Amino acid sequence: DRLYLLKQLITRSRAEVVLSSAWRCDEALFEWATQELAAFQIRIYSTTPCSGWRSRVDEICAWLKDHERQVDAFAVLDDSDLSGGGLLEGHVVYTDPAVGLTADKVAAALAPWRAGSPSATGLPGQSSPAGRSRPPRGSQMAAVPAVGWACGRGRKEDIIDTTRP
Repeated sequence: DRLYLLKQLITRSRAEVVLSSAWRCDEALFEWATQELAAFQIRIYSTTPCSGWRSRVDEICAWLKDHERQVDAFAVLDDSDLSGGGLLEGHVVYTDPAVGLTADKVAAALAPWRAGSPSATGLPGQSSPAGRSRPPRGSQMAAVPAVGWACGRGRKEDIIDTTRP
């Protein structure tokens, strides 16, 4: 099940969900998404702004810039093409809408945490110490396929080894 894979991704990355899909702007769809995710003990941490005039890429980038001190690493999973360079370059994992989230996509989305490189976040002024094999306590940012993506800091108490399969 795709939600089980999503739960694995969130657990392994210690991520928080940030909803960026159109569902965030519709009260009934937001409630439905919240309930579906809650069935897997996944909660929505935040949402990107519903600007109506910006692209979703712009909305995600605006959220990242507004919360840059809370983000150590991130990935964005989506079934839409969110490429175009900039802040999201190297952080978008495309999920085929006919297939959804797969184990391979989960592995790709975990790459920012495994990288341990100064460019792990891509955020101005943010970096990760070289050679780090797991994120420090509270380092979080992952993704949600066709639902949005995720981030946050200091929300989980235990450290998860993201290098284990």
